[in-house]
Amino acid sequence: GLPAAQAASTPRWRVFHTIPAANSVLDDVTAVSASDAWAGGSTPAQTPVLYHWDGRRWLTVPRPGTAGWFASSVSASAPGNVWAAISNGDAVDHWNGRAWTRTSFGAPSGTLISGVVTLSPRDTWAFSYNESTQRETAHHFSGRSWSSGPLPASVDGGGEAGLVSASSAADIWTFGSAHGAWVTTHYDGRSWRTVPLPAGLVPAGQELLPERIVAQSPRDAWATLLSVSSAGAGPAVLLHWNGT
Repeated sequence: GLPAAQAASTPRWRVFHTIPAANSVLDDVTAVSASDAWAGGSTPAQTPVLYHWDGRRWLTVPRPGTAGWFASSVSASAPGNVWAAISNGDAVDHWNGRAWTRTSFGAPSGTLISGVVTLSPRDTWAFSYNESTQRETAHHFSGRSWSSGPLPASVDGGGEAGLVSASSAADIWTFGSAHGAWVTTHYDGRSWRTVPLPAGLVPAGQELLPERIVAQSPRDAWATLLSVSSAGAGPAVLLHWNGT
């Protein structure tokens, strides 16, 4: 092992909080600072739960209503601007620094909220998937009202638009599905467009499943996918976007 002095100074992970209840799940985490972080998931009763880190401990924070199964996505740009996507319904939850409130964008029935990302109090995106139409929809909040529109016409759904990441208001990435094949979609500040994945990533007979996408800048984004087949999980795929 390492000498005691070196081990004491070596950066390491610490366990800050463990949920003792069986079947509890944490799906996402976001942080504004070392003393302000949020985590979202579900309870054993399959209801959404949100935890807040104040620099010393994690605390459960009551949220509005009881709708939904789990908090699938959380995003924050400031202590008073935190958003959480709840797994079903036509609304997302917003934290203003004092309490959670629910804001609705009027999605049709059968809608599943898949993700949310916020860049500022006047620039927030939420994503939904409609099981009936198999369409992904992007919902934008300007700070005063919501506007909604489908993601590119070639995208026929899959419910993975909630795997979203943004480096700025003009650089947002999500996953989608076009004609049975996984693709990415990109927003450049004006419109969304489909960006196909490279061909031949896995051998025939294996299927790709999106796992995560991270945008660092317009010329620097990463995506991870898992390959599966009837024989089980195959190799993981790591992709990099360089802007060209």
